[in-house]
Amino acid sequence: MAGTAALAVLLAGCASSPTTTYQAGGQEITVDWAEYPGHAYTAAEDVLQAPPAEELEAVSGKLLGEIEARLTDEFGHAWEDGPDDGESFFPQEGNGYGGDSLYVSFNSVPRESLAVPEDPQDWQRAVDIVSEVTESYGLGKLELGNLEPALAEETAERLGSTELQHQWQWFGDAYGQSQWVSLTLTDVERDPTGEAVEEMKGSIEYGWNPRSITISYGATTVRNEDREQFLAALEPFEGLDRPEATTSD
Repeated sequence: MAGTAALAVLLAGCASSPTTTYQAGGQEITVDWAEYPGHAYTAAEDVLQAPPAEELEAVSGKLLGEIEARLTDEFGHAWEDGPDDGESFFPQEGNGYGGDSLYVSFNSVPRESLAVPEDPQDWQRAVDIVSEVTESYGLGKLELGNLEPALAEETAERLGSTELQHQWQWFGDAYGQSQWVSLTLTDVERDPTGEAVEEMKGSIEYGWNPRSITISYGATTVRNEDREQFLAALEPFEGLDRPEATTSD
């Protein structure tokens, strides 16, 4: 069985890239998706709406700064940078078809408040404030992952209640134009069992505040220096449905 599984993995890793043939200008054109400059799971039209990589740090500072200012006006909390591993930009390892991608992703240094409101109504107010800002930037409304039906049982077990207002952590994201803002509200003191403290132990040792509002920004885009190359490589694929990925990159 082990030999069969290893052979299956080897064959999967050697799978050839898909091709698509279509008619254009009276000619038959075949494209090999290994040459696609984006990625199987990320639409190029979304990525092209995001700011170029060279502008993302400034965009992040402005957007998160506005959220932080709004939350500070509402709740009066002080803020600091969250733990940072020193890396912000992450080139896409591949395009999902065995070829290279020109995408690059950015993750900001998170910002973290030094306290958190106690009233669940204030938690909802924080969510609403973040949504107002993200919608004004074209990213849409922030959606709470706590309310995801497919995760309801797992979330209730981890966070100590089936009722949102009694859960000790809320988490959610707003996503649009290949950009996202993440929000997490955490208060381990809302869990009378002490299991929240135990679950957060490693995070607290790493530097996360066990009672905080955390915000961060990210985006997937292309660099200005790569944009012309990206558009030229993208042209033969425009209007085509992207096949399922054949590799795990």
